[in-house]
Amino acid sequence: GGEAFGTQPTVQILDAGGNVVVDDNVTVVTASIEKDDTIRMQAIASLGMDGVTTVHDLASFAVNGTTFVLAALNYDGVTYAVSSTLYRWSGAALVEVQSIPSNGAEDWEHVQVGGEHYLFLANNFEVVSNVDGLLLGTYITSSRIYHFVKGQLVLLESFMTEGAKNIKSFRVGTSTFVVVANNYNDTHTFIDSDLYRFHPDAPVGNSSLTWVQGIPTSSAVMWHHFMDRGASWALVAQEYSAMKQAYVVDSILYRFIGGRMVAWQNVATSSVKRITSFHVDARTFVVIANAGDAATGSPSSGSLVVYEMLSAVLQERFRIDGLETGRIVDVAYFHLNSAEWLAIASNSTVPDTSGIIQTPKLLLYTWATSNCSASITCPVSFEHFSSLPIDMCESVTHFISAGRDLLIYGGERQLEVVTFASLAALSGTATAPAVNGVATFTDLSINLAQPNYRLLYSAGALEPHAGASFKVQVGLAEASILEAPAYGFASLGASPF
Repeated sequence: GGEAFGTQPTVQILDAGGNVVVDDNVTVVTASIEKDDTIRMQAIASLGMDGVTTVHDLASFAVNGTTFVLAALNYDGVTYAVSSTLYRWSGAALVEVQSIPSNGAEDWEHVQVGGEHYLFLANNFEVVSNVDGLLLGTYITSSRIYHFVKGQLVLLESFMTEGAKNIKSFRVGTSTFVVVANNYNDTHTFIDSDLYRFHPDAPVGNSSLTWVQGIPTSSAVMWHHFMDRGASWALVAQEYSAMKQAYVVDSILYRFIGGRMVAWQNVATSSVKRITSFHVDARTFVVIANAGDAATGSPSSGSLVVYEMLSAVLQERFRIDGLETGRIVDVAYFHLNSAEWLAIASNSTVPDTSGIIQTPKLLLYTWATSNCSASITCPVSFEHFSSLPIDMCESVTHFISAGRDLLIYGGERQLEVVTFASLAALSGTATAPAVNGVATFTDLSINLAQPNYRLLYSAGALEPHAGASFKVQVGLAEASILEAPAYGFASLGASPF
């Protein structure tokens, strides 16, 4: 079990106002390992859905310490007129809060303006009639803007879009912009994507959107915005070329200059499923997940390509092909334990060498940037870390709640929340009773020497919280846990909003 920590953790029980509950002599606090270098994925919550409802996008946002998750539900096996859902993450389960009418929902986008929270919903297809299972409808439909008020989404405005696949927001100076990836208008795929300025404080009766620019795109599927050295950039992924009659069409990098998008660079892609970006100190990286072959457009196992912005140009630095004969459907980036991580959702589509179609998987790849002497010269190298068998998946996203890194994925029939468990073992008495609102541990130890441990403290229905990072060294009773009110608990009676 290892030597006992030289400094044992002390946890305060707090009320909603951050005050110690000094008369609490009942609560029992449990310690467990939250983070270390031996982490693995572990499903901790599952939520089933009716029928064969398909989740096309998941988005999370936090309000006053409470995490909410939005699921864009696209199709239920019968109709596209499927209500999307707002959930609250309780720390242990997804709790349904609200059902939101939607039409072939493709994407949710959260934006915060002036301390207020707004949610954009991209609707893709509106059913006009359903006769004996024959759906007739239009891709020219209303997408919507909601204002989050007292734990509920309140409709602020509807606006017309053309087969909207994605809505992306970004901020430049004091202005907030949104750009819509329009995909199809019932007759053509070569149509404009629209850039708007968003000003929710517009006078009553006026639109909160001001149209800024129409950007020619070919079956656009998503926009992704990122910053590099003070410059604002946006990359649009395009799906289909009507001229070539093929799913081979470049993505296009734009630079936002003078309030407008200016075409900058073409990037070879095919059937893009996700674009994400991240920074390592001053370096900027863009990750593109392709589900098709960029040369032929034919479905394949796909590729995940990591680019770096160098001299205002995207340059390929690393790629992953094959992905265990699974086809990429989504990817999420996060930073954990001083390393960069990519969670890749992969649905198997082709048999392996034994003729068997493998189970869909959630794949973890990591780039240990902390092992480099200098981040500026650190070579890009994502290595496979672990896999988790999952059900058919369409979307995966990362969020942090109460200091915990979590993944949530969804596809057909269910949503699943995944946390990160440790191969290391925590020994000693892992529970401590509160005495006058303070729980003190006495003999905790960890069996493996690692540089990046963090403990999680939980107590029944109270919201769990994580402590500060510390290290464990061989042969030494050396570990420190930061004692601070921020690592305590909210009271049972606290409002979640």
